[in-house]
Amino acid sequence: MELNYSKVISEKISSRKMHKNLRISLQSSSCTALEKPFVFAESDDISAIVYSKADLHIHSNHSNGIDSPEDIVDRAAGKLQVIAITDHDTIKGALRAKEYALRNNIKVDVIIGEEISTKNGHIVGLFLNNKIMPGKDAKDTIYEIHKQGGIAVATHPFRFSSFNEEGYEPVKNILHELAFDAIEVVSNSYTFSIAPNIMAYLANISLGLAELGVSNAHTKESIGKGYTEFAGSSAKEFRIQLTYKDTTAHFNSYSISEVLSNVFNKLRS
Repeated sequence: MELNYSKVISEKISSRKMHKNLRISLQSSSCTALEKPFVFAESDDISAIVYSKADLHIHSNHSNGIDSPEDIVDRAAGKLQVIAITDHDTIKGALRAKEYALRNNIKVDVIIGEEISTKNGHIVGLFLNNKIMPGKDAKDTIYEIHKQGGIAVATHPFRFSSFNEEGYEPVKNILHELAFDAIEVVSNSYTFSIAPNIMAYLANISLGLAELGVSNAHTKESIGKGYTEFAGSSAKEFRIQLTYKDTTAHFNSYSISEVLSNVFNKLRS
């Protein structure tokens, strides 16, 4: 079973989202993502368009995941074209995964990411060069992500646990005040995630951010359970599509055995 939340809202709203002005934060990025959107085949043959899948929120055993970065890359190979390792407050696992994929010529493009603990809750940074230090507020954390040319993601903003410190508003309450570049409208790391996902999608109608589907996997079995579809096949092309808000979020459902395994592994991790 596969659900594309972009079909829930009318094409008119989706079109309006895609043609809004680009966010200032990405316009100032040092990345080449703003060159042009993905160039489809110059012929009118729509079938020539190449679409790929990316899972942009995966945890390894460098934080609270169970599997090694190498095992994650091996699991993704042949199923996903782009992944991001986003361990809590470290990029060591992501660096290992990228090096492993390149050294062994594995056809998985690895993005360096981090899930950063802020005073307002968790925020994901993608396309990072250096670790973002935890413990700052959300606004300053996003600034640090953008300063090194990264992308700031509102990660599972309506999850039941907000992870904010006492005295600080959770991210979900201040989404409109923060310079996010993308939002997870599908975060399929646990079985009962549909309600928070719908809330994130509805909030994004007014936010107008690029939408992401992710697994938030803590075990290799969950990788790809949530994913982002984009035109192209590389991390660079994914970023271009994200910049132009031309990504779609999807998820695959869990079988009963996977639900039980997921609960067990959550307790382990």
